[in-house]
Amino acid sequence: MTQLALPLRPLLRGFLEQATGNFFAAYYAAILAPVIVGILVTAAVTLPLTCTAFAALHEHLPQPRTPPRPAGERSDSTA
Repeated sequence: MTQLALPLRPLLRGFLEQATGNFFAAYYAAILAPVIVGILVTAAVTLPLTCTAFAALHEHLPQPRTPPRPAGERSDSTA
C-alpha cells in the first residue's frame, strides 16, 4: 500500500514548503505521508474483513461449562 501512496510525496512536499517555508519539515513530512496513508488504507481494508470472519466463526466456539453469572451477583463469598 505504501508504494501506491508514493505519488503523494512530491505533492505534499511542494504544498508544505509553500505553506510553511520550511524545507526540512516539508521534506520529512513528505517521507512519512505515504507510510501513514499506507497504514490507514491497509487497516480500512483488512479490519472489516477480519471482523466479519470473527463474527462468522463465533458460533463455532465451544460453549462455556458454567452459565454466566447475573450482572448483580458478586464473585466472592463476602457480602
